[in-house]
Amino acid sequence: MLMKNKTLAIIITLFLTSVGLNAQTQFQGPIVVGMLIGGGKLTIQDIGTFEAWTIPLSDSYTPDYTWSPDGCHILFRGVTNWNIFSLTDFTMDQIPSTSEVGKLTESIAYPIWDLDSTLLVFSISSNSSYTATEFYTYDVTSEDINLAFEAHNVGPSGAIKWVSETELLYGFEGNYYTWNKITSEIENYFFSSPRSSYPANWYLPFYITTQSESQSVATRFFSVRHYEAALARPEEYEEFGPTESAEPQTGFDIYLSETNEIRHVDMLDQYLQSLTISPSGKFVVAATYYRTTPENIDGIYLYDIESDTLSRISDFITLIDSEYGVYEPSFSSDEQLLAVPTIEGYDVYDLASKTSISLSGEFAGPYMRLSWSPNMDYQVNPCD
Repeated sequence: MLMKNKTLAIIITLFLTSVGLNAQTQFQGPIVVGMLIGGGKLTIQDIGTFEAWTIPLSDSYTPDYTWSPDGCHILFRGVTNWNIFSLTDFTMDQIPSTSEVGKLTESIAYPIWDLDSTLLVFSISSNSSYTATEFYTYDVTSEDINLAFEAHNVGPSGAIKWVSETELLYGFEGNYYTWNKITSEIENYFFSSPRSSYPANWYLPFYITTQSESQSVATRFFSVRHYEAALARPEEYEEFGPTESAEPQTGFDIYLSETNEIRHVDMLDQYLQSLTISPSGKFVVAATYYRTTPENIDGIYLYDIESDTLSRISDFITLIDSEYGVYEPSFSSDEQLLAVPTIEGYDVYDLASKTSISLSGEFAGPYMRLSWSPNMDYQVNPCD
């Protein structure tokens, strides 16, 4: 039986001023942040204290934003500027649009944080053929912008990730290198093991595939929406029409790259509208396709890969929007909490206690996107 804790704590709404929020504000964490698509406001809630803040945004923003690894800053891309929001004082700093990294051109890749949360790395293709890319660093504290290095034959994807606290991985078309932010040395990089890929027969047009952050698990499910689109517009699916594709299947498939195992998880003849894999690949969350699923079994299901068990954790219907697609559930970084978007707002499900709480009503609405802070305990790891 599902346990619902619908008691809402007192919601505190604060508005951004020229001096920002009182710096003595203490967070417990974890923290979730929501932003309306198109901008307008930023909503922050501390799950530990149940306090919530709504901050108006003067600029329009895309729903893309990234947390710093320490959970103290958030990078936003606005219409005219890159912006960094600080949880230490609730201020928003703009990277000048006149700077090398503030031009917001199509040739710039989305910046990435270093593991110390002190630098942002921007990669900018210096010509239309993408034969050369310049890498800049932005120091969050000093606001200094420096050209770190220039790389040739590197496409617009630019920087990929930090493989250590000092080494940045970048590359293009199978050639990868590392740049050391301390020594400025550049070295060839070779993956220690082949990167996992999907089984060959998973590349069918009516299946949706996804992979865990750890690349250890991949999943796929049959997309009824894609299938219906093919029936409506068969000329766009000439190569793989509905009659030539694999037979529709309910439930979903799992591919474990370490053991080369493929599993099928049956869900009582239910088709799905989304699958979400936890960061480490331990859990899979399946949201049923409400149009074809009976009400008594519709909802959100959690699959534990290690124990091979499936459980229904919510009877809510996951939001879906014709313009912005499916609003998928999202895991906290420690995989203990799961935010489930519903018509009434967001519910947070605790996997340990098997209970759920409702987030602030400020998170409700069809255009709100939510993201978890990577810092699960601000009392242990406070922001300076």
